[in-house]
Amino acid sequence: MLNDDDIDVEFEKLRKERGIFPYVTVIDLKTGEISTCRREDAKRDIDFGSVIETVPADPDHAKIWLAKLHSDVMEQMRAKGAWQPSEYLGREMSDIDVFDDWSAWCGTNGFRSLPVEDVNVLVRYLIERHRDGVQESYVRRYATIVSRFHECTKHPVLDGGKLTRTSLSRKAEDAFSRALSFARNRLSAEERSIHLAGQAVAARALEMFPDGDIPRHSHEIAA
Repeated sequence: MLNDDDIDVEFEKLRKERGIFPYVTVIDLKTGEISTCRREDAKRDIDFGSVIETVPADPDHAKIWLAKLHSDVMEQMRAKGAWQPSEYLGREMSDIDVFDDWSAWCGTNGFRSLPVEDVNVLVRYLIERHRDGVQESYVRRYATIVSRFHECTKHPVLDGGKLTRTSLSRKAEDAFSRALSFARNRLSAEERSIHLAGQAVAARALEMFPDGDIPRHSHEIAA
């Protein structure tokens, strides 16, 4: 587990080896704007609470920073009992099991697991898991679990790249529901049947919305 001293040592190595100065990347909690500045210049705004540190622009710096963030979040969630089997998941999985699955999926698809990059990424994950056979009630619980881990990072929620005040789980579940509804309607019209398997509906939803960006209304869906 990386502590604050460890991460400072790693940053100092980067500074000496590559001439990297102690710059930090911050995100404005009101606008969502991301900028990079010297650590001492950012400290005032961070202490004031108007910005927080976010994923560094430098790739090597980012690896260290993200490892520390992941370690901190896992420690917080373990303290909250996230390792215990969840009754909402049939006592077959724990919240940490779900988060590990989310992390593996993110790694396979080129996303970071924390902080969650965008609601659309989580929506795509939910649809894929439903397509793979996870029942709908469990999938909705997945949204809540990932959201809880994200909340530990203190990062805002981005929806289509824009800042939103609605919780990650609420946004993702609403979009997931719309995706299934739109896909079910499309399949019903094509097959002239209302008896459709959930996995088939989810598969069609992925075809219709491969990036997880779900429109608000049916007339906004591309033909």
